[in-house]
Amino acid sequence: MEAFQNKPARAILIYDPSATSCELVCAAVVQAGCTPMTVSTKTQAAEMTLAHGASGTGTLSALILDASADAALSEIILRSILGVPGAEDLVGLLLVDPQNPTPLPSAAGLPSLARPFSRSELVTVIKETLGDLPSDADTNCVATGRASSEPGARPTLRCELPDFPLHSALHALDAAYASGVVSVDEQALSAKLVVHDGRVLRATMGGDGDDPTHGIGFYLPHGDDGTTQDHEAALERVTRGTLHAETLMAAVEAHAFEVMRVVGTWKRATLTFWPQPPAAPFDEWCASHTSPRPPALGSAVLACMASAERVLEMQARSMEFDQVLLRRDIEVARLRETLDEEELQVLEHINGKLTLKEVSRKAGYGSFAVAKIVARLSHAGIVERRAPPTFV
Repeated sequence: MEAFQNKPARAILIYDPSATSCELVCAAVVQAGCTPMTVSTKTQAAEMTLAHGASGTGTLSALILDASADAALSEIILRSILGVPGAEDLVGLLLVDPQNPTPLPSAAGLPSLARPFSRSELVTVIKETLGDLPSDADTNCVATGRASSEPGARPTLRCELPDFPLHSALHALDAAYASGVVSVDEQALSAKLVVHDGRVLRATMGGDGDDPTHGIGFYLPHGDDGTTQDHEAALERVTRGTLHAETLMAAVEAHAFEVMRVVGTWKRATLTFWPQPPAAPFDEWCASHTSPRPPALGSAVLACMASAERVLEMQARSMEFDQVLLRRDIEVARLRETLDEEELQVLEHINGKLTLKEVSRKAGYGSFAVAKIVARLSHAGIVERRAPPTFV
């Protein structure tokens, strides 16, 4: 991510399933003075747009989509890109088959270039069509919709968890050195992470009901009451000299990681990022403190990934190997582009008849490895346990 910041400021996202054609398009993009960024799946497209679009580094300004080979898959890629806030301001160009000049009805208004074409022709089209950065008056944008001119009037990132992994969203914000508030909400529960230049300043969690995650406390040693303290009280202790800054920063890091660990277990939550400067006195103090510095958001990414892996291991160890699994084909079709080879191999043998042990034997993987894959697929809602028959 850091290396990309040294490249030209204007980048173009490219989806072209043909390796040969993709090389031609990338060469034309470079010749036109831009940076090519290739993707091959909808997950990569969304993550790249998130990391380098308006929500991230801001270097991404255009999209070239090959819709000539597989229009249905191209539509999936396009929708995944448009699901990222700010993507509506990307300028778009379609590569089409002359026999099917409008393969995507939803993007019929976009400029297009029919195959076959030479590199020089594509360079000319790029310079003419994508030469100017998008503006509010641009009619060649990928989709309609504009941001409010008031700073902070709308979020620059919104995604649904776990469809878009928590660690991927945090990674994009870390790569962009984001400053603002990360909010994750699930029904009555809410968690917030205040960040500045990719550093974690404060975490909070609360909500209604009897959920055990309600109001996770901010713990510090040797508090005035020996228990939980809020952030402002902790700042007062640092000011009085009764609490070391190192101890406070360690508590900030531990608390933030614990909050994100709990958020990672939520089944259906929405993550939103609102860009804004630090506002509370505690946040301003953390943002200006350099020794020690606030914990990096990238560390939270690694903590979330490690936590998710531990949860999968626990679920895998608790699985019954004589249980029979059902495959939800609708979800498989929806998420197929995000599944890896091992997951597809296991799914092939889940048919509502075989036990987990039999699936493991037919797939050719170890029982525990398959149990972890099944736990991951269950968490994504792709497979479920078949209910035992009821006899009356």
